[in-house]
Amino acid sequence: MGWPSSARSMTGSSPASPRSPLPYDEKQGTEGRGPACNSKPGTGAASVFIRASTDTLHRTALLLPPPVPGSFAALLLDNGQQITSLRLPKRLVGPLSAAITAAWPDGLLRSTASPAPLQGGWEWELNGWPFVQHVESRRIVFAMLQVLYAAGWAVHCSNNINKHHMAKGTIYLKAGEQCAKTFFGISFFKEDRIRLIDAPSADLRNTFIAIAKTWHKGVQEAKEKWPGCVQVKFRGTPFYTNDHMEQDMIRMLLLELMTAFDALGFELVTCIEMADFVRHEGTQPETWFFANKTRQPEGSVRSSVCHGA
Repeated sequence: MGWPSSARSMTGSSPASPRSPLPYDEKQGTEGRGPACNSKPGTGAASVFIRASTDTLHRTALLLPPPVPGSFAALLLDNGQQITSLRLPKRLVGPLSAAITAAWPDGLLRSTASPAPLQGGWEWELNGWPFVQHVESRRIVFAMLQVLYAAGWAVHCSNNINKHHMAKGTIYLKAGEQCAKTFFGISFFKEDRIRLIDAPSADLRNTFIAIAKTWHKGVQEAKEKWPGCVQVKFRGTPFYTNDHMEQDMIRMLLLELMTAFDALGFELVTCIEMADFVRHEGTQPETWFFANKTRQPEGSVRSSVCHGA
């Protein structure tokens, strides 16, 4: 099934040079094509398969040596179309490039080593404007994190130390054990909408909707906004209010979501600032990135969040 066409690429292909993105049409619900569409082949040593439906798990085959324990690296979401890595091994460039092109059908405009003095840095410039696409921008991060965890790099923390209007979050990574992760996310839009992107199972998706519908003021709608993206629109303005009771009530609902997800075997890995537009910078809440808990060979379950293992 085809995905809705994107405002970024009215002719089916992106320009070879950057230009200002066309406005996003929330009423029409335009969004970029999904990973089920024909995408440009990636390069590199990894075999990366990205989820084509919400019930199909990511599978990443990486035959790479583990990193040196105690090492740190970073992944920067620089602006509307660029991603930069700092201090990641060069052998990860191929797998990460393949992950990006699998998640973003318009592919890469440029992939090159960072200029001096950023030794060990790498820059990917994507065709089009992926980071003004609400769903696909998150999918790019899902795919890259999946590769990084499989290679032994776990999220240590994330923040945004650059307050330029085009800057987004920086993900700090710590070297540790290699493990398989399936990522999905919860994002917040405008003052009253919450979205679940790429839920790995119908149970998790149904749980999300059921808990969201317990909002004390009720919901205006709960529907699949785009393939793989469920949106719930609350009554009231829970994400933009001075009412302390309403602020606490939405936090209680989010606690219920985290509790339910944890019981289903998923944990919150990190929160990343990924505002879609300049006008949303500093006002749109961070996106929550979840993943399955790490399973040891003996079958035990343990957390792998906020440290390198």
